[in-house]
Amino acid sequence: MTVQRERAAKFRGEVSRPARLVLETGLLREGDRFFDYGCGRGVDVHWISKLGFSAHGWDPAYAPDEAFIEAEIVNLGFVINVIEDPDERRETLRSAWELTQRALVVAVRLHSEKGEENWEPYRDGWLTAWKTFQKLFSQQELKDFVESTLGVQPVSLAPGIVLAFPDPADRQQFLQEGRSHRLAGQLAPRRSDELFEKYQTELESLTRFLEAHGRLPEPDEFSTGAQILEELGSIKKAAGIIRRVAGDEAWEEAREARTQDLLVHLGLERLSGLPKFSDLPVALQRDIKAFFGSYKKAQEEAEKLLFKAGSTEEVAKACKEAQCGKLTPEALYLHKSAVETLPPVLRIYEGCARVLLGDIEAEYLIKLNRTKPKISYLLYPEFEQDPHPALKESWVVSLHELSEKHYSFEERENPPILHRKETFIPESHPFWEKFARLTRQEEKWDLFDEPQAIGTRNGWAAKLEEKGAQLRGHRLVRQ
Repeated sequence: MTVQRERAAKFRGEVSRPARLVLETGLLREGDRFFDYGCGRGVDVHWISKLGFSAHGWDPAYAPDEAFIEAEIVNLGFVINVIEDPDERRETLRSAWELTQRALVVAVRLHSEKGEENWEPYRDGWLTAWKTFQKLFSQQELKDFVESTLGVQPVSLAPGIVLAFPDPADRQQFLQEGRSHRLAGQLAPRRSDELFEKYQTELESLTRFLEAHGRLPEPDEFSTGAQILEELGSIKKAAGIIRRVAGDEAWEEAREARTQDLLVHLGLERLSGLPKFSDLPVALQRDIKAFFGSYKKAQEEAEKLLFKAGSTEEVAKACKEAQCGKLTPEALYLHKSAVETLPPVLRIYEGCARVLLGDIEAEYLIKLNRTKPKISYLLYPEFEQDPHPALKESWVVSLHELSEKHYSFEERENPPILHRKETFIPESHPFWEKFARLTRQEEKWDLFDEPQAIGTRNGWAAKLEEKGAQLRGHRLVRQ
């Protein structure tokens, strides 16, 4: 049997998901080089080059004469899953790793993506109707394969995509930034101040640093520090001006937010083994010393939080205390934009699922199960636009089994739909009032008097017909 690998490189008119994510997550920075190992027809290389990056690629079928180039970001997208020989699979991964200077992106197809019914079992995978090979993975299988081959712990970026970092500090930097959910603007001015207005330009960068770290910067962390020292005498005095105009409450909120971010990050890292203190980025080392005094003390506090996240009783209690979300006897449901409002124990609880699965694209709700260690991601692609969006697909992560399952609702004629969308988002969300106004209208029309009958698209349409109502955007009108 001859496997025709070159036929697996489908012609795409758009950039691949792994290449898009390296930009959306900030992995690919200004001045970085991008190398696509197994670039196929070169769509990603062409697209990233047009954005102003140095991008190159190699492919055994379509670009065999191109040179192998070391790069900050190396993409191994949907390559190892089309290799039928397990030893060659590992050798290909190692070859891409040798070119990687900051992050290696590895993407494969998952078991949930098995398509054609006439696929035939072949070796440890499948032979498709096109005579191409597909080795399908679970997310945990992918992580285990990368770790056993390269000897480093990968990071889940998204379902079917992981990152491997040669330098532990780069891994920590990426993870820590992704786990800091706090919004900017906490230290925005609440009152006028002559000095703040006079030196506003100089103080803006300091404000951003204080919001991100909750502490004063060291001289080498602050590019405009010399200018502030010249104008105001000290960074401490400059920070005092910011604190005065923002208010003590905002200042304490920024410090508390950073403390929680650190605990969540260290708690989640505890799952795979905490790194050495020297492997942390310098800024993170300084944050830990500023808020906990020592790495040991920070570890102890993080471990307590992680232990709570493993307790059904503590999770159920935290769900009741959450400021946002729809609480049911079984779970707390909330939109992804509300994660930052959760108590730290729930951020750890939800974060455990992302350690395994990675982030989910598009609009989704999170279901935090209160009775068992299980977290679901429910995708509603038109959450903000559709007044009652339909469920498209879901990912269910079992923390007990360390497994994920995917369910598709796209082909269902009568999928589940959402009501009362404002209950899933924080009141600070720009659409909260619009969603709440629609709910008030629908309550006046008694559209919710039979909850069990309106949970699906057809049931809801029948109820609207019965009441003589129709929707125009997020507004209810008579038919």
